[in-house]
Order: sequence, then C-alpha cells, then structure tokens
Amino acid sequence: MGNAKIQGSLWNSSAHDWCELQEPLQRPLWESIYDTINLSKGSNFLDAGCGGGGACLLAKQRGAKITGIEAAPDMLKCAQEQVPDGKFTLGDIQHLPYENNCFDVVLSSSSLQYSEDRIETLQEFKRVAKNDGLIVISLWSEPQKVDYRIIFEAVKSLFKIAPKGKGPFELSGSGVLEDLIKSVGLDILVSKDVHCPFNYKNFDIFWRVNKATGPLQMALKTISEAKLKAKLREVVRPHLMNDGAIYIDNYFKYVVSKKSR
Repeated sequence: MGNAKIQGSLWNSSAHDWCELQEPLQRPLWESIYDTINLSKGSNFLDAGCGGGGACLLAKQRGAKITGIEAAPDMLKCAQEQVPDGKFTLGDIQHLPYENNCFDVVLSSSSLQYSEDRIETLQEFKRVAKNDGLIVISLWSEPQKVDYRIIFEAVKSLFKIAPKGKGPFELSGSGVLEDLIKSVGLDILVSKDVHCPFNYKNFDIFWRVNKATGPLQMALKTISEAKLKAKLREVVRPHLMNDGAIYIDNYFKYVVSKKSR
C-alpha cells in the first residue's frame, strides 16, 4: 500500500475524535457537493478515502448506495458504524479493488493530495466510474481563503528541518487541480468554493481534533506534545470568542468532472 499504509497509521491514532468532532464541521462542503451533482436515490456512490464516514452518512440520507475505502482501520470502523449497510474496505485509493464502470459518483474529499501518485489515483477514479459518471474532488481552497493555514504554518515553524513536500495547498492554486483532472481525460463541469468555517467549543476539543490528524501525528514524532500544544494555543488566540470557543474561517473548493463515453 506504500504511502497509504503510512497515512493509514498516522490517521488511525484518534479516529473517534476525528469522526465525532471534526467531520460534522465539513457538512456544508458535502451538502453543497450533493446539491450541485443532484445526488439521487439509488446512485452507486464511492467515497475514496472515506475517513470516519461523515460524507457517506449524508449521501446515505439522500438515498445513495454506499461504498467506501479507507487506509486507517479505526476510521473504517467509524464509517461502518455510521452506515451499517455500507460496503467498506480497508485499502489504497490509488489501487481500487473494484471492477470497471461500476459507480455513478466517485468522491475524493481531502484524500487525493495524500496519494503517492495523483495521476494514477485519478485514473483509478475514472476506471471505476460509469460512462457519464461523476468524479468529485474536494480540498482546501487557496491559502488566503483558509484561516486554518495558521495551524499548518505553526507546526511547520517548529521543525528544525522543513518537512518534505509542498504542503496542504499544493493542489489549491488557481487551475492546478482542474489541469490535473483534465490531464487524465475527464471533462470539468463545475469548480466551486464553499464557505466551511470550523467552530470548536473550547481549546480542549480543538486540540483533540488536531491531534487526531495525520500531519500532527507526524509532527509528534519529533516535537514534544507540550511544545506543540503550547504553540497551537498561542496561534489560535486571535480566533477565541468571548465564551472560549474557537472560530476559524475557511473555504474549501471542489471540482466536479465527468467521464465521457
């Protein structure tokens, strides 16, 4: 599984915190996607990198038939708990264990950027989509529209040697994701930004959610928990509300593409 095995291990640390505390905050993104594609009853729906199943649950509530694949075992358990009749598989989105032409909708919500080979992964999405099927990719919008970037910048500042890679906004620039999608022969239908703020009741919940993420788990391999926690407490101070809640304004983007006949 290569990189998927690494990511699965990192995201497996506190799956229930992620599922219960963070995924509900992304509902505006998923609702916008399903409204745009007019997700209908009976649609064969694949969530590629399904996490704790938040997007699957909303799709199920619209009548879709749910399939999900995820690299983190405990995340997968959460997804199965949320959608008991869904078909969930532990695996790598770059190597999908499904037949050709079997899904009406393939969703990749903040998962494509973690794959080892984005082109090969998109080709897999295309392969398993039906003719005229839809492939939807979502991720962070451009950095200036994402206040959550302060978290990434704070963590990066604590490393003596900067982590490899171009960071969480590598595919977020104007036209970058769209060009990548078009390179595998998919037709772009919609490219849209969605307002999706994160509101945490207090710093403890904010910390639990962030500690559950792959990037912070990677950071904790070389940075002490006390040091990292103190740094995040410092950088979120401007986002504190009078009642102690933390409000972080964000936009996500998504691109809807179509597999032509």
